[in-house]
Amino acid sequence: MNSKINPALVLLALLFGLTSCGYLFGPTEKEGINNVCYLDISSSDTANLNLRLADMRDKLLGRLGPKDALRVMAIDKASLTAAIPLFEVDLASQEFENPAFPPHIQGDMADKARAAFVDSVALAFADVLRAGVASRIANNQSTDILGALRQAVHYVKPERVNRLFLFSDMLNDSEELNLDELCKQGADFDKAMQVLPTLHLPYDDICVFTGDNSSIKPDYFSKINDSWSRYFHKHGVPIRVYTSGGISTDLAHLP
Repeated sequence: MNSKINPALVLLALLFGLTSCGYLFGPTEKEGINNVCYLDISSSDTANLNLRLADMRDKLLGRLGPKDALRVMAIDKASLTAAIPLFEVDLASQEFENPAFPPHIQGDMADKARAAFVDSVALAFADVLRAGVASRIANNQSTDILGALRQAVHYVKPERVNRLFLFSDMLNDSEELNLDELCKQGADFDKAMQVLPTLHLPYDDICVFTGDNSSIKPDYFSKINDSWSRYFHKHGVPIRVYTSGGISTDLAHLP
């Protein structure tokens, strides 16, 4: 029996192992964007609903690429305990190529079919979201943003760039943290948020759109912004945008 080990086979095995693990050429590049949106539907934030729906439809849904996905969840009293999608679509799971077409036009025809599909979904988008919001009206008395963030980990797609959108005034209102009450008391937001449990949030970045809320004084808006920014930074998630305005067109593309 020949017990000698072939050096060439050992080298091939080593190269295969390093390549498959991503050590030799780096990790596999992510393809597509996984857009996970949390929509504040609590009674304190209903004035911004129509603008937010239009923004999500036109700036996110309308610009989805062939490997992109969009999911919309609710922020309300039951963010953690009744986490049911208000809307979801994943273009990577849809088949738009038609083998009946000649090979040289299949790509163009697939793009047209994909665009037509997105257009048809967009037509019903606002109505679907409003129906979902209406179905959760019993939970609109408070705003459990922290509960939503704990659920968000379940919607990460490791093979894609994961972007988390929060459409909310960011006034968390739950037994765990009541920022609205802290605002009235003039309390230290950072001190209150430092004692919160560790958050596992494996997203590439977070985009926060607070909308127009005249009940929040400008100095409190700034303090709440800073406190959330430090909170997310503490957990390793960069804030890409934090604004009272709408979605900019560049957010529809990879960072």
